[in-house]
Amino acid sequence: MPAGTLFSSDDPDLAVHVRTLEDRIARLFPEFADGRAAARLRLAPDQLTGRGVALAAGYLPPANTALALYYGHVVDGWPSGEFVLDLPPFRVGGRSWHPSIDAAAICRTPNPPACNAALFNHKCHDATVVLRQPAELRGCSRALSCVVAYPTAALQPGGSLLWDYDGGARRGNSGFSVDLARSLELRAEGVDSVPCACRGVLPCPRSRWFRVFPGGGV
Repeated sequence: MPAGTLFSSDDPDLAVHVRTLEDRIARLFPEFADGRAAARLRLAPDQLTGRGVALAAGYLPPANTALALYYGHVVDGWPSGEFVLDLPPFRVGGRSWHPSIDAAAICRTPNPPACNAALFNHKCHDATVVLRQPAELRGCSRALSCVVAYPTAALQPGGSLLWDYDGGARRGNSGFSVDLARSLELRAEGVDSVPCACRGVLPCPRSRWFRVFPGGGV
């Protein structure tokens, strides 16, 4: 069932919290609903991944500017997919929620809004944006939250918007990427993976690999 212009949910109980989040975003970040955020960015072709997002010509955001929002379909749990991000858990009414956002339906349209952070590509180091819970929503442990992209010092005029999918983790297989050993295990299980392309044609400095999801990309 629809819950708003940015977020949706098929779970009637979760949809109540989705609508509350939508109302809060409309008050705190109206630029995501009225088109201003999307106008500051542009979809950009990428030789390796096919598509990414970059700053609009002539625009360089001040520090702490809310550039993009990771939004889409909200579910309880962790579905498999290339455009899925987990959100901070919350507990209300005696029930615990472990929400995730699946942005695949939006990102796979021919001309998706550039202000959806799910469209940004990955970089293992020197990321140009960081994704975090907005300060305005921190401490609201009894409410569904969201994740917003903010610029780092590495972002230059016209530059691509890139974030570390693993959140700064430098080892292990609990994030979006895996090490070589795990990639070989996945291949034995019938799951393809590709080398991380965070440095273009050069080898990834962390030697990471990304799982290939059916019907999509990494």
